[in-house]
Amino acid sequence: DDIKLVSGNQKPEIPQVTNLLSDGSFEELGTVGGDFSLQSIWELTGTPGTNDRGANLKIDSSGANDGSYGINYWHGSSTEDDFTIAQTISVTAGTYVLSYDIYGGDYSQENSANTTISVLQEETIVASEFISPSGTYATITLPDLSLVEGEVTIAIRIQTTASNTWIKLDNFVLTAKQ
Repeated sequence: DDIKLVSGNQKPEIPQVTNLLSDGSFEELGTVGGDFSLQSIWELTGTPGTNDRGANLKIDSSGANDGSYGINYWHGSSTEDDFTIAQTISVTAGTYVLSYDIYGGDYSQENSANTTISVLQEETIVASEFISPSGTYATITLPDLSLVEGEVTIAIRIQTTASNTWIKLDNFVLTAKQ
């Protein structure tokens, strides 16, 4: 092989992507045992139910795609669950990209229609998608988000009537589009 290195050549710089969400992989929330009252990053609204194995909602290693923690939800009864996990941050005007990892099953739009990821700005829904089941971890990216300067809320709503519904979520990343 006739490969020659020339002085001064450098690898191209890869731009660093900054996640605007704090604790998007739930590592900090996991270190406080998933107790939302012990941190102020993610807010829990509503009350997840319980099943014969304890709480339906856990922040633990079983929910992690990578790292030590992630959202681990298992609904083991026919009693409806309906709660939201949300984070609000400030942004400048521009185009943004939101992605997350999911692994889940045994639910559908018929029995869990409001299991969604939503982006809200000034209480207006900018984007909202059904969190579709996935047989293995998959990274989902929402279509580009056009946001104005101000506060934006990323809301994960889990609402289901289906027994044995399970969802694992991790690695929520909101970035400014380059």
